[in-house]
Amino acid sequence: MSTKTRGGVWNLKTGERKVFTRGFMGGVVDPKGMSVAEFPRFQGEKHTLALLNSDTGQGVPIRELPEYGSKTYGRFLINRKSLDTKESKETKPTDGTEGQFPLVETEKAESKLGSNVSFELVDWVQNKVMWKRDFTGAVPRYSFDNYSGRLIFYWRLTSDEGKAKLKEDPAMAAKAASLGNKDGDYLIEVIDAFQQKTVGSMLLETGKGSFFVSSGQSEREWLVLRDSEDRVIVYSLNDGTLRHRFFGTHAAINPTQNQIVVENFPGEVALYSLDTGDKVADFAIKGDLTFARFSLDGKRLFLFSDSQTGYAVDLTKVK
Repeated sequence: MSTKTRGGVWNLKTGERKVFTRGFMGGVVDPKGMSVAEFPRFQGEKHTLALLNSDTGQGVPIRELPEYGSKTYGRFLINRKSLDTKESKETKPTDGTEGQFPLVETEKAESKLGSNVSFELVDWVQNKVMWKRDFTGAVPRYSFDNYSGRLIFYWRLTSDEGKAKLKEDPAMAAKAASLGNKDGDYLIEVIDAFQQKTVGSMLLETGKGSFFVSSGQSEREWLVLRDSEDRVIVYSLNDGTLRHRFFGTHAAINPTQNQIVVENFPGEVALYSLDTGDKVADFAIKGDLTFARFSLDGKRLFLFSDSQTGYAVDLTKVK
């Protein structure tokens, strides 16, 4: 876990903090307590990945990252680089302001990565590029599910980039033409880093822009989106159909058991069946849910709240 200024690694069985560091932006830990965390540039230290050893309590830099445009998501790294040949190899932020507030260095750099950008998905464990694509024109909005390794792109159908993307798929273009008013509607593409390819594309109707998508996650045939109406909406990637709507915010998918867990209200967490949409169980936790994840075999659920309390649930004992 990390805040903006301090981070660390804890042993869940004893509650003991094994590693204490400055704040990091992302990390991954293995069952033995060995961790890798992404540390931003700070004073004389560069943007790096570092190995955190729970046995010794020490952190050791293992790989330097580009100063801007790179972000880790679990074992994957997204690199975004400008395709503008007038730019130098490293993105050079220029002076500028936005409104009445001067832009900080990262904001200046990000402003140059909104169009004409190369996307790379890198498995930093193998140091291997898993997927790459160049975007000319505006870059679509995206989110990344670091548990499943899936990258999700969102195009507005009425944008020039959305129209160009539709032309690549005549069947999808014909389906979009039947929608009528496309204001606020999306074309969504899901790329799987492990499979190194697109695993699904679909159209999303918003009722003339009555809501917008804030973020998403995807595993196996499921796509789960969170929208501006505080809903969790579930789609099938196989046919693009809407399967379920749940009120809530935080959610996690259990693909091996076809379940989803959703926090309906602060401290009230519900487990649902993705096959039927029926509620399986309710859990009451102390505080607001900040993190939820199922084990790979789907038999256990971990919940963590903002009251700094963790819960491990044995789902085989849930009736």
